[in-house]
Amino acid sequence: MQKEIVIAIIFGGFLGLVVAFGIWRVNVSLKNESDKTNVGNLNSEEIHNDKSDLTLSISSPSDKSVMTEEPVEVAGITKSGAFVLISGNEEDQIVTSDKNGEFRAQIGLVGGINHLNILSYSHSDRKSVSSSIKLVFSTLFDKEQDSKSNESSSIEEVVSEKIDRAKNMPKAYFGTITDISEGSIQIRSQEGEIRQAAISSETTYANIVKATKEISFSDLAIGDFIVAMGLTNNNEILDAKRVLVTTSNGESEKMLIDAEIIEKNGSKISVRKTNGEEIFFSMSKNSRVFLKDKDGGFAKSSVSEIESGDIVLCSLIKNEDTYVANSVFIIERPE
Repeated sequence: MQKEIVIAIIFGGFLGLVVAFGIWRVNVSLKNESDKTNVGNLNSEEIHNDKSDLTLSISSPSDKSVMTEEPVEVAGITKSGAFVLISGNEEDQIVTSDKNGEFRAQIGLVGGINHLNILSYSHSDRKSVSSSIKLVFSTLFDKEQDSKSNESSSIEEVVSEKIDRAKNMPKAYFGTITDISEGSIQIRSQEGEIRQAAISSETTYANIVKATKEISFSDLAIGDFIVAMGLTNNNEILDAKRVLVTTSNGESEKMLIDAEIIEKNGSKISVRKTNGEEIFFSMSKNSRVFLKDKDGGFAKSSVSEIESGDIVLCSLIKNEDTYVANSVFIIERPE
């Protein structure tokens, strides 16, 4: 009898240990789940915070698109309330993004290649981010395609072609000709990429270096800088409808900066960029100055309004070893 009691006590003790161990395991498991949840929440918060960082995305038009009308609407997304400076070949515009971070601006184009530089600046945290796109403007591209369609197609076919073109925005390949064959042109872009453009009897050609002059396929030469316009297939081969012999239009000659005015000495101005670098630029008779008004818009001003301590967004054009201001936007003044 006593032996049975001892066995029962031992068994009961062992059972108690098993139950205690089970409870401990459950508590550990619950704690781990809680930690995972906290980590998950932390990661979600970090991702959310990342979205609040200053970014810049151009939604339209897409890079290397062919435009047949101008001005063109440039639209994109950045941080809410950021100043967005958009600089084209001949004009600069500044807008402020809305509460959703969206911005839009109408920019004029010139014939041939247009380099659009975009700078977004957040005055709340003194940060900026930039981007750029290239567009090709040709008023004859669409007209030629329409006239050829009208000559040989029914109204239904013409409408269908226009719908197809709307779905497939014409693209442009531009760069230096490296090879010419009977049915194609090989182009090396400024980034070093090799592109192929297929040509046909319907392809038209023009030289627009000084004035627009219609030319023929035989006038093309290896080394020419060209713009080939058309639609691309699945192999990224461009079906060229029009080819322009042109120049690169000084892509690297313009720079957009956000900076603080250090000193103004006549037409010479020194500034400190956000990254701490100090540079100098000069104002010319063609330079334009704009001052932010109380309503958030920008009114045309004068060089005399520029003061030390001003926060500015500038579009600068390189002239040999110096920079000349194209536009200066005064966005904030010292209190």
